[in-house]
Amino acid sequence: MSTKRAWQKNEIVELISMYKERSVLWNTKDTEHRNREKKTKILHEIALKFNCSVEEIQRKIHNLRNQMSQELKKIRKKTKRGSGTDDVINTCNWPYFQALQFLLPVLTHNNTKSSYTSASMSIKKNEESDVYAINSEKNVKDDDKTNKPMQAQKKRKRENDIEEQLYQSALKRIQQGSDEYDKFGEYVALELKSLRSDYNKSRLKHEIRKAIVRIAEEDLYGSCSTLSTSTPLPSPSIQEEYYQQSSQSC
Repeated sequence: MSTKRAWQKNEIVELISMYKERSVLWNTKDTEHRNREKKTKILHEIALKFNCSVEEIQRKIHNLRNQMSQELKKIRKKTKRGSGTDDVINTCNWPYFQALQFLLPVLTHNNTKSSYTSASMSIKKNEESDVYAINSEKNVKDDDKTNKPMQAQKKRKRENDIEEQLYQSALKRIQQGSDEYDKFGEYVALELKSLRSDYNKSRLKHEIRKAIVRIAEEDLYGSCSTLSTSTPLPSPSIQEEYYQQSSQSC
């Protein structure tokens, strides 16, 4: 059994770079991805570069991919709780997250497929339980028996859709550069930091999260009617005018 290598940070960065360049090792859409002979040859070349065994290279790559998956799960949990995109990105302290972003399409596809499979199995199990309940309760009206399970399923699906949309939005934001929304996020962060009371900071963060989830739901399902042109928008505050001027000057 080969001993584990003590990897230096610069060596890990170089390994990730070599791994990225050789897409046949990770890109499932690559025409040579299933060519084991070619992949083994590439792994031998990488192992020779770092003067270690192929097994050690495979172990290190496996650990890096697992850690990347864990970081993506953290992002999913935070977006479910209504955290803003900027908050999610800023709290990711793993030093190799940016370097491994090329794996996002592969890892998110696997995670999404797994989550949808679990959701489908859960819905199927609930449907079977509902059918059993309908047959057992003979004195209850058919409409009451069928409508309640269907409403519960629709509610669950609706919540899952919103959570998935927020999660995908966060991932897209990670891969994009700075724009006007980033500047607005910085403005919100400055306003939060300027508050002296920790209680008021918590209140404002809570209200922002609630607003994000509510508006995202309205945007997804079109439940919010278009604003009438006769309804004036509220005038901006002094801080908002300052933010607009500063963002235009950037």
